[in-house]
Amino acid sequence: MIPYLTDSQNPVIGLFHSHPTAPAIPSELDLQTLWHTIPTYWILSLQHMHNPELLLYQIKKAVSTGYHKLSFVIGQ
Repeated sequence: MIPYLTDSQNPVIGLFHSHPTAPAIPSELDLQTLWHTIPTYWILSLQHMHNPELLLYQIKKAVSTGYHKLSFVIGQ
């Protein structure tokens, strides 16, 4: 899957995945992936089924990998 994700003929603008029982925050496992090469990183938390949470991040790889939350608007 990673060669496809980094294929310049098929650019990926973001990666979407869910956390069924955890908050919409990149986990330690998430931060250990090669996903920092993808521009945006979307996480849907279903931890509270009555109030799902969708957050958008950008992951930066460094000596200490980190992330910061981005803003987005749906429906415009």
